[in-house]
Amino acid sequence: MSSMPFHEVPGITFAYTKEAPLFHQTVQHIYFFAGNDKGKKDLPDYIRRYGNSALEHADIVVALGGDGTMLDAMKMAYPFDKPVYGIDRGGEGYLLNSEPTDLISEIYHAAVVLFPAIECSGINEKKKTFRHICLNDVATRCETSQTAHLRLMLNDVVYRDEVWCNSVIVATPQGSTGYCRWADGIVIPVGCHQWSIAGVAQIKTKAANINATVHENTRIQIEVLDSEKRPQALDCDNVTEPHFKQCQIQKAPKVVRVLYNHAHNVVKNAIFAQQILSRS
Repeated sequence: MSSMPFHEVPGITFAYTKEAPLFHQTVQHIYFFAGNDKGKKDLPDYIRRYGNSALEHADIVVALGGDGTMLDAMKMAYPFDKPVYGIDRGGEGYLLNSEPTDLISEIYHAAVVLFPAIECSGINEKKKTFRHICLNDVATRCETSQTAHLRLMLNDVVYRDEVWCNSVIVATPQGSTGYCRWADGIVIPVGCHQWSIAGVAQIKTKAANINATVHENTRIQIEVLDSEKRPQALDCDNVTEPHFKQCQIQKAPKVVRVLYNHAHNVVKNAIFAQQILSRS
């Protein structure tokens, strides 16, 4: 398979190999998705030039916006196994490409980067089950002023019998630069086969610090203790499950293929941005 080299940034160990496969497919049907005002303003011009197909019939999803738009597009594309190409219309988006000169050509020559997803399933206090696919993170959240009392298990083995905190966060590499980082979680380079686990406002006098990284094949189980007194919600990206009792977090069965134009060094910039964030 054809490939293109990635250049190292000094002081950074890349999670990728030094070569990434090229897409090398000519797309004819594009589904455009705009998520912010600037993207929506430019959307009609892109549709006029390239047309706009229904998502299920498209060869690719092209996102116009910032990182939030890109993550929404990735989640949208996931069930259909469609690749995603992002065009930056946010100003700070490290997940997106710069303005293309020739969109079709740049998609053809783009590098394919695989972004992992999390599958979160569980049960709530009413014994109703749920299942969500997440690209950023899964986080518990206190529903009252009471501190959370949780049990954390890894592959059915107790990791922490008791965790007292405001929240437990499990993040993908791309999600580790957000909420997880602000909780002093470990920032993971894009492409690493790991999840980051972090606790928010942990009461360390009652339990040991839980911040760690685990391999992406690890099953992470969270059980709510004292659920009547200390009810917890579960935020799965932008979807909330109230009053959850327990959940299991594991690697999703599919990944999202994200395309990057190497001329803009998006992958390099993403990892460099994560290094800067991890130091701030």
